[in-house]
Amino acid sequence: MEITEWSVWTHPIVGGETVEVVGDRADSVIARVAHAAGDVVLFAHGHFLRILAVRWLCLPADDGRHLALNTATVSTARLRTRASGDPTWNDGRHLRGIEATP
Repeated sequence: MEITEWSVWTHPIVGGETVEVVGDRADSVIARVAHAAGDVVLFAHGHFLRILAVRWLCLPADDGRHLALNTATVSTARLRTRASGDPTWNDGRHLRGIEATP
């Protein structure tokens, strides 16, 4: 196997978590957010946020591999009963030369 074939989504991480275990952690975060009294801000690394997004949509954790997420971008999600507005994903308008992913 060449090094270019390795992926965090398809290969084990020695001494690390599986994608499914990270998905369980994301589910715990979602449960806490759902019961929060107000708005919640989360900061995390990109792979976790990709998994969090697909678990938010009730998809399998490994579907996070299908989402692009650039460094230092902003993404939002909303519970139906909370604040209005459209969710965003991978919004880099605050960065020079990067636009939001539709």
